[in-house]
Amino acid sequence: MDVERQEALLNQFVATQLTEQRERCGITQSNLARLLGVDINVIQNAESGVERIAAHQLYEACQVFGISLRCFFRDYTNALRAEAPVETQLKAPVTQEAEQAPT
Repeated sequence: MDVERQEALLNQFVATQLTEQRERCGITQSNLARLLGVDINVIQNAESGVERIAAHQLYEACQVFGISLRCFFRDYTNALRAEAPVETQLKAPVTQEAEQAPT
């Protein structure tokens, strides 16, 4: 997968996750903006994928949601694999989690 496609996928993933986590917590866009000390346009643009949210704002949002950045991105690898051609997936290294899966 080329770099531009990976970047687009990451931006889309962050936008979707931000919206889902915010809604899961029952927080409005305006309340999240207030909690992060940003204009509501920052949240609206980040959730729509128009603009990227700054790393420190994403970190603060995760704190508001009560999750870690790791938790926020936990499904990103699966999203990448779903976008990758099958031949690339076959060459992907086995993760430690897969090696330790119960039998």
